[in-house]
Amino acid sequence: MNNIHTYKDILNILTNNFFIENKIYKKQFLKENNINFADNSFADNLFNIQTLVKAKVIKVNTDSYYRYRQDSLIKKDNISSLFDIFDINSMIYKFLQNENLIINYQIEFFNYLCNSYTRYFRLCPKNQKIMYFNRMKHHMMYVYESFDVQAKNFLGNISEVKLILNSHYEDFLLSV
Repeated sequence: MNNIHTYKDILNILTNNFFIENKIYKKQFLKENNINFADNSFADNLFNIQTLVKAKVIKVNTDSYYRYRQDSLIKKDNISSLFDIFDINSMIYKFLQNENLIINYQIEFFNYLCNSYTRYFRLCPKNQKIMYFNRMKHHMMYVYESFDVQAKNFLGNISEVKLILNSHYEDFLLSV
């Protein structure tokens, strides 16, 4: 087991591992930091970012002991929960801003947005795809505009980012 002193020691940990099933939390730590689950299908995402940022010490064990997945994250009978990703990502963005961390994680956070939004766009029913795309584009533009010039220049050269920020629904649909 490796000791990791803070989240800063692990690049990308904030946006790459949202599963709560592979973590152990002290109840007192959660109480002291007022960390609770949001009422959202993607509550794990915010919960894990809050716990990782607030933790003074993180211990990582990369061994695999058990892995089981019966069905996908989003149940076919609850497709409307796909739109919950926008609310939770807004909460994550605000949390990172409040902690003065968004400047350090601009690119990682934007890559996370791009990947998660595109993944759930594919699961979205045809009759809701255009609405999903518009929300995705709007949120990503909002976040992108808040970044510094260096991050914007870097992100502006990534084809997937260009596609989402600069395309219309029909162009995006053809590419995914």
